[in-house]
Parts: sequence; structure tokens; C-alpha cells
Amino acid sequence: MASYKDAPQLVLVEEGVWGVEYTVQVLTDGESVFPFPPVQDNPHAYELGLGPECGGMGTVSPLPFIEEEEFEEAVAAVKATVEAVYKEFGVKYVGVLSGQMMLTALGPVVIEYYSRFGDPEALNAIYLYDGDLYDLFVKTVTGKLHQAERRFKNVYTVVKAVAPVGYPLDKKTAAGRRFDVDWVLVEREGCHVFFGSAAPSERGGYETLGSRALEILAPGSTPEEAYQKAERCAAAVKGEGLYYRRDIGSPEYMREMARRAEMVRAVYKWRRQMGLSEERLVWEPAGGLSAISSHVGGLIRNI
Repeated sequence: MASYKDAPQLVLVEEGVWGVEYTVQVLTDGESVFPFPPVQDNPHAYELGLGPECGGMGTVSPLPFIEEEEFEEAVAAVKATVEAVYKEFGVKYVGVLSGQMMLTALGPVVIEYYSRFGDPEALNAIYLYDGDLYDLFVKTVTGKLHQAERRFKNVYTVVKAVAPVGYPLDKKTAAGRRFDVDWVLVEREGCHVFFGSAAPSERGGYETLGSRALEILAPGSTPEEAYQKAERCAAAVKGEGLYYRRDIGSPEYMREMARRAEMVRAVYKWRRQMGLSEERLVWEPAGGLSAISSHVGGLIRNI
């Protein structure tokens, strides 16, 4: 937030970025961090990322279009935030910290943080963890997280949210829609169903309460296998006016994410090779155009 003599109001300036979003969720005991595999959320309600933002219509993880170095750079940013909280306030942040990241032409950047697991990102992360989750939580709260071993299943996961028509704009319209689940098919496919805004119906089956009714997690040995399982299990939820995003995790979706990642990756790696990665061009009212180093306390030079 800044105030300028030639502007009558306070001005909030945000950096515009474009690229591929992904979430890095970690547990921290205030010193060590335990990162889960990166997850990509899809917050828009409709196919192809269109429509209003909502609680999240589905996720994929791990992400073959994000390089290991890009993931580690994002984890380092989250860890630096934990360290900064202690340095600034003298408080050890203990618990979950999720960083919403974007791979951009400047490399991985932080969009926002939230002090909880993501929804539905938590489903992917917890399913993929190949260990005792309770023991992991105990190590977190007792300051022994450095002893935890990072072991994860060698599978891919796709999560699909099934929502009633009307969600997310009209909760009244979205409530009261009856549906059933073909549990035989779900079990045969090896999927997992997590209920959300739904309850048993007096008419049999289940009834929506106005938000996302349930989420389905499908594992697979390849991204396409996980996608196909998720599609079959989402289609096994049958009712009055339900929908889900068929594009999430599809081969076309994965190719598009890879295409975007390669576009921005080529730019940020070139910038770093040329020594340009730490400068931003900034325009201010009555101040002209400046180049600002991203280093704390970095130099500002007018252009």
C-alpha cells in the first residue's frame, strides 16, 4: 500500500503474473519443514478453468510438468517464511503451512499462504504419504520433525469434486438434490469417496446441502490411469442435477499444463543465465519506470 502526492487515494499495487499454479503443503515444527508432493488445484467451477472461483473442483498430484528444482525452490520459500515468523515475532509456527505457488517467467513465485491443508489438495498429499500419519503429526508438535522420513507412494492421484447445479453462486438452488453412489463400481475401481456438503436423504440415498457434495480420489500407476478411474467413479454418482469437471487430469489437460510450464521455464532460465532474474520493472505515478532488485534492500535504479 502506498500514498502518492498526485493521487487522491491510497494505491494497492500487485504484480501481475502468468504461468502454472501449484500448491506446496508442509508440516513444520517451527524449525524443520516436511513437504508433501506438489498438488495442482482447480478453483474455477466450470470446464477449462472457466466460471466463478469456488472451493476447488479437483486436483492432480504428483506433477510431471513441475521440475524437482522448481519444487525445491518453492519449499525453500515456505521454509524461509517459517524462519521469518520466528525472527520477526519470536514465535515458532507449528502446524500446517500451504504455499500457493505459480511457475512464472521469473521462476516460482508465492501467490498466497494459508495455515491449513488445502481442499481438496489434502486428499492427494495424505494419500500419497507412505507412513504413519499420526506419528508424523506427533513429531510435528514435539519438535522432532527432522526425524521424519519422506516416503511417498509411487502412484499418481486425481481428485474430482461432484457438486450440485447452482454451486457456487446459488446455495438455495444447489440444496436438496438427491443422489446415489454405485459403491460396487467405486470399490472395483479402487477409488475413495469423501463426503462434504451432503446428508442421508429421507427418500433414500443422499441429499445435497448446497456446496460440493463429495470428492473422489482415484490412484493410478500413470496420470492417465488415475484420470480414467476418477472419471468412471465420478460418473458412478448419479442424481438430480450434479456436475463435475471432466477436464481435470485428462491427457489434454496434462499436455496444456506442460506446454505452459515449458513456455515460462524457457524465459526464467534464460533470465537467470543472463543475470536478469532478480530485477523487476516497476512504474509509479510521478516516479517513472524503475528497476528494483528482488533482494531485500536491493538497489533501485531509474530507467
